Amino acid sequence: MKKLLFAMMIISSYFMLPSCSKSSDATPTTTDVTATISITANGKTVSDGGYVFLDDSVVVSVNCTGNSSNELTNLKLTSDAPGFTTYTTSLSGTSVSKSAPRWPGQGSGVYTFTAVVTGSAGTPATVTFKIDVAQIVSTNPEIGNQASATPKFYSTSVTNNTGVNTFDLSDVLSQPKYALDTAIDFGYCTRKTASYLIASPDDSNLTAIYGAQWSATAERITNWPKRNKTRFILTTITSGDFDKATTNTQIIAMFTKAKAAGEPNLSSISVFDTQVYLFKTDGGKYGLMEIVGPTGSINTASPFNVLDGTVNMKVHFLN
Repeated sequence: MKKLLFAMMIISSYFMLPSCSKSSDATPTTTDVTATISITANGKTVSDGGYVFLDDSVVVSVNCTGNSSNELTNLKLTSDAPGFTTYTTSLSGTSVSKSAPRWPGQGSGVYTFTAVVTGSAGTPATVTFKIDVAQIVSTNPEIGNQASATPKFYSTSVTNNTGVNTFDLSDVLSQPKYALDTAIDFGYCTRKTASYLIASPDDSNLTAIYGAQWSATAERITNWPKRNKTRFILTTITSGDFDKATTNTQIIAMFTKAKAAGEPNLSSISVFDTQVYLFKTDGGKYGLMEIVGPTGSINTASPFNVLDGTVNMKVHFLN
């Protein structure tokens, strides 16, 4: 009996011995570092994809987070923004916020900031942030008249020596080295009806009139090396709101409201006094245009119902 009891105790103690499981030998899971980018302009927070202006004081900061098993070691911040110098710095600890030297805004456009944060283990964190650096340019052009031998067109890309963004046909033809034809965004015309049109160089209304009104081959828009594809849409913005917007912030608010209603999609559009239109150029620039007063009469003697008159506009565009 004693022998049996002793044997049972040996068996029991065997099963009570600590076991060596695979889990006790496994490498602890490493939690990767994380990072976020924040940008302020003149002390105000900018949303990802939001606008800043060329004269704003822009500060780019990166918030880095590690953990007890993966401490922070390095930060590299790069950007395609002109004038931005790559910012690299070493890190330590598990929670660090770093700000790059103030970026001296140079040139409008959409730019991307990319931060790569490295920890002592695991996979580095890569995050991006975009900003739209805008320069508001305002003009008060007068365009037309298509019945003239030198009708006027409008461009957001260049200005003539008087600081106006309108060019007549003689400008386009006499200065080929500036390729003004490739910079023209739209013209003023009418076609078959008494409605006044703002039309893109690739629009059939504009090309029909300016392609056949003059006999010289070079004057035909259809023979221009490039015909820009500007698109238009009518907005719900009132002329009163347009006239009251005088600061960059107020003008951007109008652009935001106009763009939320839909992208410009018409190559030509009938224009009326006090209406506000959104346009987008072939190069991706957005403009808001208030029609101040289309004037002139339709020359019904012409097979194209040529417009003899002008249109005055107030234009804000994002350069």
